Amino acid sequence: MQEQQLIWKKGAGCMVHILDFIYETIGWLKLSDELIKEQLKLPEELHLPSVEACKIIYPGKGLDIWWDLPQLLQQIKHALAVFEHTYPDCVGIWVFDQSSAHKGYADNALNINSMNINPGGKQKKL
Repeated sequence: MQEQQLIWKKGAGCMVHILDFIYETIGWLKLSDELIKEQLKLPEELHLPSVEACKIIYPGKGLDIWWDLPQLLQQIKHALAVFEHTYPDCVGIWVFDQSSAHKGYADNALNINSMNINPGGKQKKL
């Protein structure tokens, strides 16, 4: 039947995962061109780790690893540095959606999935 759409074969295509912070006042969280020029005038040891909060990964077999909590924490450190440099006298309120990183826990955190039902057992020590 010609009315039906062809089903494409599954291939080894590329996935792009873009993670960023957006602010009501400036849009994407990044240094302005003026602040970037100021950064370049400073000694290298005083440069911010990044001039923007955006992180782009290409996850998949043989490519970048999937987005995880350590990557989120690194991105937040960069985002905080950019925010504090852009708004030195302000306090930021950070809101996160339900990304897969919300499942990240400290190694010794209480987790209902590993708690004992009865006394005894191998519950992690806090």
